[in-house]
Amino acid sequence: AEAIMKALKPKPEDRYFSVKELWEELEQSLETKTTKTKVSADEHACVCGHINPTDIRFCQECGAGLYETCPTANCNYEQQNGIKHCGGCGINIQKFKQFQDYMENAKSYMLKKKYSRAEKEIKSALELFPKDETAQGMLKEAQQTLAKLKQKAYNTGHANSKHS
Repeated sequence: AEAIMKALKPKPEDRYFSVKELWEELEQSLETKTTKTKVSADEHACVCGHINPTDIRFCQECGAGLYETCPTANCNYEQQNGIKHCGGCGINIQKFKQFQDYMENAKSYMLKKKYSRAEKEIKSALELFPKDETAQGMLKEAQQTLAKLKQKAYNTGHANSKHS
């Protein structure tokens, strides 16, 4: 914050001489802050920023849970929040959660008969996990339904033009 305030001073002589000088000040400030907030092996940082001992399950400051269960159906390994890969099955947790979000959105769109949107969500899910059979099946279903609807619309339009 001090670096930003200095950069915004009205008098040019009170500001940084160059962007490089400002950048170096910001980097140094960040390094100092990071060093101060490093968590030791017997501590766990909560999303609120509070440092907790590792032997507790909930943040002493805000009450948030400090552990999560792997979201995959077959694993259920429990680990600290914020871990990138599951210690039980090795899956990228954030990537898997994004996949689940895409699939939930796709299911919702399918129920609402919004097949184009469902198709888009499923394709996004398959970019993350291309071999997922459930997503592949849903994509096939959405595409087949879209093709039938397009054919039906074409036939209806074509039939109406013959009667005119």
